[in-house]
Amino acid sequence: MKYLITLFLALCVGVCLCAQEADSTQSPFLRPDYAFFENACADSTSDYYYPKLAARFAQVDTSMTMKELQAFYYGQVFQPSYSPYGGVAKEYDAIRAIMGKEEEPTRQDFDSIVLLAEQHIAKNPADPMAYYYKFIGLNAICQNMGGDTVERSRAQEQFQMLFYAIKASGNGMNVQDAFYVVNTAHEYMMLNLYGFDVTGQALISEGRHSYDLMFVDENQYGVDSLYFNIDPVFYQLSKVLFGDESPDFDPKKKVTSIELPIGTKFVLELVKTKRQESTFRIVAMEKVSDTLMAHDPKLFADPIAKGQMVGYFAPTHLSEKSSKVFNCLIFKSNAKKDMLFMDTEIRYGSFSDYESTSNSGIPRGTLMNEMWPSTVKSLRISNIRTQEKKP
Repeated sequence: MKYLITLFLALCVGVCLCAQEADSTQSPFLRPDYAFFENACADSTSDYYYPKLAARFAQVDTSMTMKELQAFYYGQVFQPSYSPYGGVAKEYDAIRAIMGKEEEPTRQDFDSIVLLAEQHIAKNPADPMAYYYKFIGLNAICQNMGGDTVERSRAQEQFQMLFYAIKASGNGMNVQDAFYVVNTAHEYMMLNLYGFDVTGQALISEGRHSYDLMFVDENQYGVDSLYFNIDPVFYQLSKVLFGDESPDFDPKKKVTSIELPIGTKFVLELVKTKRQESTFRIVAMEKVSDTLMAHDPKLFADPIAKGQMVGYFAPTHLSEKSSKVFNCLIFKSNAKKDMLFMDTEIRYGSFSDYESTSNSGIPRGTLMNEMWPSTVKSLRISNIRTQEKKP
């Protein structure tokens, strides 16, 4: 069914990516005003009241201004159903399974794609990916089996409206002109529409804002990377994992595991380090703004207290000569015994399953560097111990 996607890209939008001329007086882009949207989308007397915007969008009201469209798209982050990783929704999994079939698609396949897309729209009417898939199904039906061309045009128009709301936020050429997205799947949607092939990714922080830096293969635009502002994504993930942005940990509380979003420094105090029922205390956790250098002596410049370990889970260069970035776990320990072991698990999205990894014990005071692809978003550490099962 790949031809359907190609056809969709040709029919749906004409995209053009270009570097803007420098303008020191005014930005050519309409960046989302999250503070305004948070208040206005909750105010029933406002034209930006979210249910009003949703009703107008459902009617394909093309008189909606760009700020109203942005309030609808970016305002979804203040709705109870908001998920920064909506791209892993069960409806999308089912759609992709249908689209990945090798045999010739049937009318039932296309009807299923449309139904699944509509089910997702009912939960999140501001997700452009849902209209993307709905159009794919309706377009195939119209071209081959005589379908509803009016409904197809509506889905196409709704996708365009959301696409241009994102496109108006920036051009991705630098941090200042980054595209603003509320879902990591929308990064790949934009990249696909421009015909980019992703070669790498890095999470960076600048000026208290979080960005995904997406490296792309050779292309007609002559660019090698694009920036996406992901403030609501990173905030929501931090809120889920930390409980709030600046967690106040109880140093007396013993825990058996810790979950870390990418870009975190942590200090742990080991309490019980036997193989069974090992426990520790979380002394400190803080965000890491920059991409690290694996063997930078500044990472562990301060002495490590007895029985503690200091670590980072962050985007990291393995050497000064390497431009590649991996998401790495780096730590030093001052455990009471010579060897230290732990269980580590990774996941690629907020709601995906954890996958176990493997690592061997390391001597006290040495550096551990375990690395994963830049697509890994969070890490869980548990069962920190100085004893291992005998073979």
